[in-house]
Amino acid sequence: MFTRAVAAFRASSSIHPVCPTHQKYAKLCVVKDTMKDNYGRPFFVCSERKNPCKFWQWGDVFEGPRPLCQHGMVCCERKVKKDGPNQNRLFFAAVRRTTLVVSSNGSNKALG
Repeated sequence: MFTRAVAAFRASSSIHPVCPTHQKYAKLCVVKDTMKDNYGRPFFVCSERKNPCKFWQWGDVFEGPRPLCQHGMVCCERKVKKDGPNQNRLFFAAVRRTTLVVSSNGSNKALG
């Protein structure tokens, strides 16, 4: 289960957080205690071994600027509604713009 959580994070295009104190990539960990509600949930901690700071962040919560879609527009945040293991998870999606064009003969055509 833990390798799947790590693989899922790496497969996503999520930004790997950087520890603000040491300016190094944070270490990706997973909650391993089966008695905790967050069992299997990824999180980040400071990767400095000798003198770690108190940096800590959930691995499945995006904290940063919203990504841009392929058209250069800011993506919107959506929630999975379908039943299954990803239900209620947040993800980013391109904003779908539909432009209504009225032709000279009076018919309407939607362009997207």
